Amino acid sequence: NALLKVYVNLCDKNKLLVEEEIKNKILDIEHVIFNEQNYKGSLIPGSKDVLEFLTAKKDSVHLLTRGNKKEQNKKIDVLDIRKYFKEIIVVPNNKYPIFKEFSEKVLDKNKTYSVGDSIDSDINPATECGLRAICLVQSSLSLSYDVKQIAHPEKVKKIDSIEEIIKKYE
Repeated sequence: NALLKVYVNLCDKNKLLVEEEIKNKILDIEHVIFNEQNYKGSLIPGSKDVLEFLTAKKDSVHLLTRGNKKEQNKKIDVLDIRKYFKEIIVVPNNKYPIFKEFSEKVLDKNKTYSVGDSIDSDINPATECGLRAICLVQSSLSLSYDVKQIAHPEKVKKIDSIEEIIKKYE
C-alpha cells in the first residue's frame, strides 16, 4: 500500500480530504503493479540462459537491484532466479554509495561487470567505483545510449542483446 500511503500523507500535509474514490483507484493500480502474474514476463529474454551459462562457468554472480525489498524479493522468487546469485542486494536506489560498498568486496575489479540498461543507475555508479560495465541498449526498458553520458566509457561494453554476454565471454 505504498502508493496509498503517499496519497494519504500528501492529503494530510496539504490539509485536503482523503477521497474514497481516489483511494480505491490507487488500490486498483497497486493491485496491477504488484500482481505476481505481471512479474513472469518481466525478465529480459535470454537472461536465464546467461545466468545458467555464468553459473556453469563457476562465476560469482550477484544481483544489485533497486526497489521495495519485499516486492523485489517476491519478483525474484516468482521468476525463479534466486538460485543463480551468490548474493542479492535490494536497495532503494543504485547510486554510488551502494556500488562503492559492493566494489570493496570485489577481488578483481577488471573482471567484475555491472550489467544494466540505465547509464545513471547501473553503468556510471559501477564505473566510478572502478568496476567495469555492460550496457544493454536494446532492452524494453532501455533509454537512449549516448556515450557522452558515460563517466568512464573505456570501462563500458555496449551490447544489443543479453545473449551477447555468452558470445563475448572471455
